[in-house]
Amino acid sequence: MNPGQWVYYHVFNKPPGARTVLPIGQSILAGLVVFVLIFGVALLVAHISYNAGMGALVVLGIAGLSFGYRSGTLAVLGATFVALLPAAMAVGGVGDYAKAKAIRSAEVTPAEMPRTETDVFVVKDFRVAAEFTHVYRTQRTIGGKPDAVFYGVAPLVPAAWKKGEAVPAWLSCTGSEESWCTQVLGYPLRGAKRVDPRDQDRYRFAVEAAAQRHGLAAAPALLVVHHTVTPEESAGGAMGGMIVMPILGFVVWLLGFLLWRAIRPAKAVARAGV
Repeated sequence: MNPGQWVYYHVFNKPPGARTVLPIGQSILAGLVVFVLIFGVALLVAHISYNAGMGALVVLGIAGLSFGYRSGTLAVLGATFVALLPAAMAVGGVGDYAKAKAIRSAEVTPAEMPRTETDVFVVKDFRVAAEFTHVYRTQRTIGGKPDAVFYGVAPLVPAAWKKGEAVPAWLSCTGSEESWCTQVLGYPLRGAKRVDPRDQDRYRFAVEAAAQRHGLAAAPALLVVHHTVTPEESAGGAMGGMIVMPILGFVVWLLGFLLWRAIRPAKAVARAGV
């Protein structure tokens, strides 16, 4: 007997309990307890591993639905059902938070970037010399049809840098349109990450073309980076999801519950009139 068959046989293959509609205050309290239990236990277990958190969520969901179904308590049944999706998203946020915290980052100036080993650069005291932007055009063949690909670069230099001084790093982008690359290179830079080594030669061509066109002095060791979010931003987003999803889920359930309670008397009157 697989888990699905077990759940069906022991939970839903039995007659439901008599439908129980609790007073509105008790119903809201019951829904709140369901949300606290499901999110609290699932998020706590998710710190062990993502699979453990999702497993705990499945067990809690079956337990809540079983209790609501067998007892006929509509508030518990509805709250459990609504809580499952946001709880699953919150469990995923725990894994995202752990991954973000594991990313190495270093706050450096552009001159320090070439000799700094890290996953993400948090660049300080810099400017992107967008006036020296250059976009290199090449082609790739997909399904027998050649498509244009653009590799754009712009000098990433210290704030006091002047033309004639070596360019320690280059900010890059790639895309299918030249205007897109130019636009991306103008975005505010929060974090930077080394480009994929497989694209290094293509960016090398773009850097060499930019240096020749604008008369720039490239540093001996080529360093090309692209935009990325900082680990702190990633961790903050994941933490925000873990906080927001329980609140959002409960608010959605509460609004639906209050709406149902508001229209329930009208339906009862209509049935009595018939």
